[in-house]
Amino acid sequence: MSSNTIATEEGQEIDVLGDAKLMKKCVKVGRGKATPRAGAKVFVHYEGTFTSGTKFDSSRDRNEPINFTIGKGQVIKGWDHGIATMRKGERSVLTIHHSLAYGEEGKVPAIPPSATLVFDVELLSWTSYEDVSEKKNQSLMKETLEGAAMSFTKPLYEGVVPLTIYSIETYNEEADEEEDPVDYTAATPLKEEVITLGAEMVNTHLETAIKTMSANETARFIIKGGSWEEYGIEGSAVKVVLKIGDFTNVKQTYEVTKLEDKMQEGEKRKNEGNDLYKAKKFRQAVSKYEAGLNYVEGDDTALKKVRLPLLTNLAAVQMEMQEYAGAEISCTKALDIDPKNLRALQRRTKARRLRADYEGCRNDAKMVLLLQPDNAAAKSELELVAKAEALQKKKDKATYVGMFDKLAKKTHEPQKPKAPEPEPDLIFKDNVPKKLYVTAAALEDAVGEYELEMKDLVRGHPYWKRVGDERPEHAWRIFSDPHNKWKLGLQETMKEGLGYIKSTEEHRVELMPHEMDEWLQIANGESWDKDTVTKISTSPAEIGPSRE
Repeated sequence: MSSNTIATEEGQEIDVLGDAKLMKKCVKVGRGKATPRAGAKVFVHYEGTFTSGTKFDSSRDRNEPINFTIGKGQVIKGWDHGIATMRKGERSVLTIHHSLAYGEEGKVPAIPPSATLVFDVELLSWTSYEDVSEKKNQSLMKETLEGAAMSFTKPLYEGVVPLTIYSIETYNEEADEEEDPVDYTAATPLKEEVITLGAEMVNTHLETAIKTMSANETARFIIKGGSWEEYGIEGSAVKVVLKIGDFTNVKQTYEVTKLEDKMQEGEKRKNEGNDLYKAKKFRQAVSKYEAGLNYVEGDDTALKKVRLPLLTNLAAVQMEMQEYAGAEISCTKALDIDPKNLRALQRRTKARRLRADYEGCRNDAKMVLLLQPDNAAAKSELELVAKAEALQKKKDKATYVGMFDKLAKKTHEPQKPKAPEPEPDLIFKDNVPKKLYVTAAALEDAVGEYELEMKDLVRGHPYWKRVGDERPEHAWRIFSDPHNKWKLGLQETMKEGLGYIKSTEEHRVELMPHEMDEWLQIANGESWDKDTVTKISTSPAEIGPSRE
């Protein structure tokens, strides 16, 4: 974007395209120095009027900003060109010739033919980056600067890629939007070379970024994570500009259909993996073995013959990398092909011991000795697993002893005498009245061991249902509970005459505990002073008002 199209002061008028068909007048200067490029997703507020001043549309009236992607033809051309000259927070008036708006035909009835439109536009924000990270956690953000961004063909593992690294610098989120747009082609590139993906010719984070690109594409990435010391950067967040040329991918598994070709591809990667293993490049070796396995999937005996050493060699590398779970899986797959394969059995024996699967380790070691009675490694594994089990038992015993010691100490500690609980105010000791009024909280508190059942009762027990026209909103008929637990608890409680209340609730409960098929009537209550309500009473007024 040319610098002479960027507004630097309020009231400034700019001929954006130089032909007077798109005029911009700055109402409020934006912040920073950057403007949105093609491909940026922008968020704007606007008000559209004709030159007469008549308003025909407004996002402000709806209080709903709109968003679109610049350069994708989603809006009129005047907006694409005009908003691309604005900075974040800028508010400008765009006067747009009909050739950059709705043309000679217009958009009847809203926009008449050949109409010049005036838009008061505010650029709220924009984002030029797309989250291309595998986990969608913004650890890899991409902005396409140039090239075939919509191509579906991407570089893959083992692909040969011409790479240009224009820049790698520390990323500062706060300062980034204030920076001038940089001409990435002006400086001498940091590196220009042809790389093979998977060969660790660049770090894994750059490889991941390259795999999102298309041929002849230039892109800027924000990468969070990894070490960048080789580029003189101490932090883990960088901004990188990359370009790749025409690349060549190897044949993928679905492209290899002949049996002999599949076997050849598998053998080739097995040998390459072996060389990497000898060079102690374990991560690369794992990738090679796994790539080889992809070519030799299937039930054919010839494919299994190639697959077996790939699996056992993969397990060996995984053991070196202390990835014991992965090694066990690889060995198990190998043993599915050949149950008596000594390499797979021995490696799984060790992997299981190191994963504390002592029984599995012992079984595998015994199988090895059954096949090869003098196998020293298997005998050693049996000794090691016996020692490991003895050590584990010793640790478990110490743990249990410690637990029992703490429990015994707690049991023998002198108990502090409990303060006597205040005796509740007993209103009905000898005679049970036919009707009581009590708050829901009091009922819950009084029932004790039947607290759960009573809470369900008060709040809508599944054995209740609404009945009658007398009080249709609040009357509930109690049906038999199969165990009658709450009824028994309720009756016994009321005979004891307990009347202590912790707090008030929204409901008042009318109780008639003299029969098993009693009615329970619940009425919504008004608020009342908690301090005045402390007891069960025979008078509703003392408990609180109802809405009867």
